[in-house]
Amino acid sequence: IAGGLYYCAEGNVNQATGECMKGPQTVNATRTVGIMDRLAKEGVIDPVNNLKNDRVFLFSGKADNLVATSSVKKEILFSFF
Repeated sequence: IAGGLYYCAEGNVNQATGECMKGPQTVNATRTVGIMDRLAKEGVIDPVNNLKNDRVFLFSGKADNLVATSSVKKEILFSFF
């Protein structure tokens, strides 16, 4: 399973297969967290704080040419607050 920061692409396929997976340096993770909070309040997704006490494993391979390690690191830094 591979992917970048949740809702990074915001429905844009080019952004999904580009910036979100290959180098999300300019992705605004704070904005993404705000979107997650809004969607949870609207009942579209489960509340993110449900993950608070769960074990979550994120893997990244140095030879992965599909999802950059920087994408996984950004997810680690901003998804679990």
